[in-house]
Amino acid sequence: MRTPADQVGVRRGAVVAGAIELFRATYGARPPAVAVAPARVNLIGDHTDYEGGLALPMTIDRWTAVAVGPGTSADCRAVTALERHGPASCDLYGAGAGDRVAGIDPAWARYAFGAMLEVAAASGRTEPLPPLDLAVAGDVPVGSGVSSSASLGVAVAGAVNATLELGVPRAELPAICQRSEHRYAGVPCGIMDPYIIVHGEAGAALLIDCGRAEHTLIPIPRDDDALGLLVDTKVPRALNTGQYAARRALCQKAASVLGVATLSQASEQRLLAVRSRLSEEEFRAARHVVRENARTRRVADLLLGAAERQVEDWEPVLEEIGVLMVQSHRSLRDDMGVSCPELECVVDAALDGDGAYGARLTGAGFGGCALVLCDPDWGDRVAKRVEQEFERRFDYRCAVTSFRSVDGLSTTADH
Repeated sequence: MRTPADQVGVRRGAVVAGAIELFRATYGARPPAVAVAPARVNLIGDHTDYEGGLALPMTIDRWTAVAVGPGTSADCRAVTALERHGPASCDLYGAGAGDRVAGIDPAWARYAFGAMLEVAAASGRTEPLPPLDLAVAGDVPVGSGVSSSASLGVAVAGAVNATLELGVPRAELPAICQRSEHRYAGVPCGIMDPYIIVHGEAGAALLIDCGRAEHTLIPIPRDDDALGLLVDTKVPRALNTGQYAARRALCQKAASVLGVATLSQASEQRLLAVRSRLSEEEFRAARHVVRENARTRRVADLLLGAAERQVEDWEPVLEEIGVLMVQSHRSLRDDMGVSCPELECVVDAALDGDGAYGARLTGAGFGGCALVLCDPDWGDRVAKRVEQEFERRFDYRCAVTSFRSVDGLSTTADH
């Protein structure tokens, strides 16, 4: 079930080659630089980042590659292999550039051109950016909860920063890409996605303190100890339709009543004390954040402790982590209200038999992907069980794949 380690680099190379070839075919030249940014799964800790809380994501072997070179027209242009029409074009110079980016069609181009504007602004550059041509290729499933949008934004920001030698420190790229999504895509996202995509490391997850923008490296089990399955329900998510922002607003109202800047500063005891001043939706959303922070801390401690002790039998540790994953999923479903029937089917089917330690939706919810933590010897059987039950319920097939952890953003020149 797991992709062989020696094939991971081959697949990444194919994505890079796809971006280079698309650049050549579209603009008639060889790109001087390419940036590559992975996707991510979040092991636990969702709907906590925008409240300054904890998250435990890892970067995985799905990538977005952006080839970039000097522009061949007056405007900046971007083309993606995921769209059949020609390049999107935008004038990024002078007054109103931000409004032009926010209104551009197709919508994916807002992430690309927005990242260009933001990284240029962060550099302190006073002269206008020269026209640039971009070509985007990748194998990150779009709208599936593994952060295709942040992968694109980080790759573009990294590519432009490197190509123009803007000198923006790597540590500033997550906040740059977060601002881009806020301003141009209309998604009030937290910092987690761009942060892990920039800083991720192979063989580890990151315990991210989203309020401080700091992280701790958390080793993950070896291949023969645990297997992660990513199950794409193919239910598209659209975080700019208002549901995501509505959850964030509930949390902000609860934080205001509690008298704290963010819910990461709140305790469950204090939350219970002000329950009568909160609506039921506000209370439940806040309870999710407070408890999810505690669950995330516990999973990180379990993984870190097991690695430090060099445990040989991971099963008890993984069983406890699985329980916490299921608790997280139920909280996202019942308190935050971001699950859907397809995600519920995946989680139920995965847990309805041997081999799976835990399962949960990953990302913001409203569709997209679920994550299943398995015994490696049972991976194929768990996957088949999920596939069969899902097809029986919904009359189409979900996509079940394994994943490996990989390094975060890389930028290279002269491919």
